[in-house]
Amino acid sequence: MYFYQDTAPSGWTIQALAKDCLLAVKADTTTYNIVAFSNSSPGVIILNTATHGFAKGMKITTLGIVMSGSGSDLNGDWTILSVSGASLTLSINTSTGFKSYVSGGTTACSTDSTYSAGGTISGTWQQPDHALSSAEMAHVHDAGTNLAGNSGGGVFFRAYATITDKTGAISSSTAADHNHGYTYRNYGAVGIICARD
Repeated sequence: MYFYQDTAPSGWTIQALAKDCLLAVKADTTTYNIVAFSNSSPGVIILNTATHGFAKGMKITTLGIVMSGSGSDLNGDWTILSVSGASLTLSINTSTGFKSYVSGGTTACSTDSTYSAGGTISGTWQQPDHALSSAEMAHVHDAGTNLAGNSGGGVFFRAYATITDKTGAISSSTAADHNHGYTYRNYGAVGIICARD
């Protein structure tokens, strides 16, 4: 359970590993039956129900579709471009180069769209470095002010930004190829994840 506070309520214990992380919400893992898959631009999958949890941008996996003809398989991973009732419009043109739908098949969220509770916490706040060429020297790095700090207990909103020169500082009178490692974190509502005792 997520609590928007910095101490655990009575009867709850803070989960120590769930710290300084973004909150990932587990997607629906229900499997839905496919009744049609159009060879169109873009492709459209029609489900047997309009009551589902799919939305624009989600990735889905189709399995068990019976097909005819030659071309690419209709069983696989797809990204949803839009949703209208039972129809899922895909972000790919299936009008040419794909087999034709005959019958059957199911779909569900792909593993890219689902998470396991208590899964491995991973990721980084640091964006990749970019080696600037001399032609790119006319630039300004503005991290704003008063961003550092504000990370103690009881402070519910915090952010920081620090810039580190990787290959030496650059001044107003000198220029050289260099990288900037830019570590940042968005403003966020800071809280705690707890489990009931």
